[in-house]
Amino acid sequence: MIDLRETTFIRYIQEVGDYKQQHVFIGQFSVEDGYQLMKKAIETLEENLPTAFFASSDVMAIGCLRALHEANIDVPERVSIIGLNDMSVSKYVFPALSSIKVYTEIIGETAVDT
Repeated sequence: MIDLRETTFIRYIQEVGDYKQQHVFIGQFSVEDGYQLMKKAIETLEENLPTAFFASSDVMAIGCLRALHEANIDVPERVSIIGLNDMSVSKYVFPALSSIKVYTEIIGETAVDT
């Protein structure tokens, strides 16, 4: 199944000239996958860890935060994490999660109107 978020993100990063395949980690939309993928990124990239990661959901981003915390990597001083969906719980994790809000109600209304 094609994930529109993934293809759009990769296309944009390629367009701006910042795409590096070794910096792309893909999994399911779960806390556990975010955690495991960030652990893999830390182990694989070591000192070449990017300064920011964009997680395709807030739940994945929360897993990423846990892995970074366990590895004693400072967030956001060393690595920033950006989530997607702006879940209400995002402001209660530490540090508070930066997240992009998707206005699904407006998207739905626009689709019905169209």
